[in-house]
Amino acid sequence: ATISFSGTPNATVGYTINGGPRQPVLLNAAGTATVNTGNLTADTTYALVDVTAGTVPNCVQTVSGSAIVTVVQTPTVTTDPISQPLCSGQSTGIRLNGTVPNTTFTWTYTQTGGVTGASNGSGNIISQVLTAGTTTGTVTYTITPAVGSCIGNPTTVTVTVNPIPVVSTNVTAQSICTGGSTNITMSSTTANTTFMWNVVALGGATGAQDGTGTSINQVLTASGTIVGQVVYNITPVNNGCYGTPKTVTVTVYPKPIIKASPDSATLCSGEKTNIVLISNVPNTVFTWTVLPNGVSGAASGTGSSISQTLTTAGFTPGTVLYTITPTVNGCPGDQITVLVKVNPTPEIFSSAMPPPICSGDSSGIVVFPNISGTSISWTVVENGVTGASDGSGSETTPGGGIPINQNLETTGNAQGTATYTIIPMNNGCAGRAITVVVRVNPTPKTDIKDGLVCIDATTGALIYGYEMNTGLSEANYDFQWYFGNNMNEVIATTSSYTATQPGMYTVSIMNSTTGCSDVFMIEVKASNPATSATAVVTNYFEDTQAITVT
Repeated sequence: ATISFSGTPNATVGYTINGGPRQPVLLNAAGTATVNTGNLTADTTYALVDVTAGTVPNCVQTVSGSAIVTVVQTPTVTTDPISQPLCSGQSTGIRLNGTVPNTTFTWTYTQTGGVTGASNGSGNIISQVLTAGTTTGTVTYTITPAVGSCIGNPTTVTVTVNPIPVVSTNVTAQSICTGGSTNITMSSTTANTTFMWNVVALGGATGAQDGTGTSINQVLTASGTIVGQVVYNITPVNNGCYGTPKTVTVTVYPKPIIKASPDSATLCSGEKTNIVLISNVPNTVFTWTVLPNGVSGAASGTGSSISQTLTTAGFTPGTVLYTITPTVNGCPGDQITVLVKVNPTPEIFSSAMPPPICSGDSSGIVVFPNISGTSISWTVVENGVTGASDGSGSETTPGGGIPINQNLETTGNAQGTATYTIIPMNNGCAGRAITVVVRVNPTPKTDIKDGLVCIDATTGALIYGYEMNTGLSEANYDFQWYFGNNMNEVIATTSSYTATQPGMYTVSIMNSTTGCSDVFMIEVKASNPATSATAVVTNYFEDTQAITVT
């Protein structure tokens, strides 16, 4: 600062500083002079003492008056804080303080990294909302203190503005099988972002843990038969700035356990399987493959039951091995196998209409099976026949067939039938039934009583013979008569014959159409006429009388 003096030209002005010693200052020809105060540290008073003329006789005149130099301290500024990190979208809060009363503050700014929101201003606090892009930027505030026209040294405050990170995940939902690992990766467009997560486990899922990193690889396990879930809440962090959390839900499917009912089976050729598949986990899908051996009709497939018509390719048993896999939402369980044995269906062969037999003969049926070890059972319907009955049998000699031998007799004089329905059976498998009709022709019937021939006891002459009449037509029957034990000599071929001597007569009668025959024996005895007779009458006078002849 300077103190200006004015007065008579070339005069000398005396003054004091803060009442100190008198000090002179010479006015120039214009009547002015200045004194430099130098660096003052406190208020200083410059007081006039006198003026001495610059010409002889150098008169001195006492004068008064003073000038006070007020010393103002250089203002300074302190900031709180001296630097500041922010997250994008937050407000600065820089408080400005000075040591000199009435200090005012103004600021300007510079920015880097695309930060927006800063502006020049004045005041005791810098409160501005700053926004960054995807990279970290800065705003540098240059703050100048002032008290009146006294301006202090400026100071700077740098605000670092960090972007709010955004997390991206490779999945928003994921399904895994129990015992499988999650595969969640995180990324952000903001460099150096880190990620932290917490977990919420539902449905008994285990294995999930809170953590940090750029990927989540955790082995999760479902509890029992329940579908579990783990919810990961993932938060991105960049330089202490937290982004909006993102949720990834992992569904954990339990391992299905399959049960087949039945777990093995034996079928007859041409029958259907009925394998019901169940699982401990709802919505299980079942698939199967097949390995047939000597069987046709088996095929790979999918479903909750296996219903397939299986047929043996030959005369020996075959098998089908079903390998079944349970799957729930792509999660396979352990495979099981079901073995199905398929027995061939037996067939039998015989004449459906064998030649007729005669009453009393055996049915004579022989059934031939196509598979060794086959047995048969039969039912029979009689029509005008007796002797037939239901039954069963088996082959005793391989290849020899199975006989049905029953002696059948007609119940009348007309042809009867016995209808056999025969079913083959092998290893519990019944084959197609066949029907065999046995026709039974009646044998000839006659009723010739034993008789007498009358012989004269004295002369031995025949008085009369005994006629043996069959009552049958010679047009339909053939006759052969024999006497005694001589069955080599035919004594007659007529339908009747008259015995002339006592003895045993045999007649063989054959139906000339059916060939059915029968043999009848008639005993003829000798009888002699009486030579005298006596009659005795009793009970003459009774209503009933008796006459005895001897």
